[in-house]
Amino acid sequence: MPDVKRTIKIVTESRISDPNSGIEGFPLRQWSVEIHLLNDHGEPVPASVFPKVTYHLHPSFEQRATQTIKSPPFRIEEEGWGEFDMQIVLSAPDKDHSITHDLNFQSSKYESKHVITFKNPKPPLLAQLRESGPVPGDENGVKKRGQEESKKKKRADKNVSCLSLDRENICLTAFR
Repeated sequence: MPDVKRTIKIVTESRISDPNSGIEGFPLRQWSVEIHLLNDHGEPVPASVFPKVTYHLHPSFEQRATQTIKSPPFRIEEEGWGEFDMQIVLSAPDKDHSITHDLNFQSSKYESKHVITFKNPKPPLLAQLRESGPVPGDENGVKKRGQEESKKKKRADKNVSCLSLDRENICLTAFR
């Protein structure tokens, strides 16, 4: 099976929760991050191909610096005043996919898109990927019924002619 690519969308929202964080010029903010899969029409759908997502936040979050969420939309909600790059690990059945996400407060809501490649996915994962769009090798994401049968018929659809010459048989096979 060839590789299957899917686009994920990370949605980040923030709002000021307390103008005085104790650090001048840096108000305390509540922020959240969600992860969605985009289907073949660019519409968000649940990213259910991932059993879990792990967020690795700034070390200042101490005991909350690593958080694992096990259901879509894999929403994390926190509070803080600083911007930082976080690692997001999307755990798929075949392997983990790691993304660096820039948490910033330039806008109250922003989205970023990332392409994830599933290399040689096994049948159960392939079935999940089909829910978000077609996969290579399938027409419109689903194999046509009778496609395998028609191949078998073509192999069997041949004409065999034999000719006997001095105790030897010569057979010619013609395919249609």
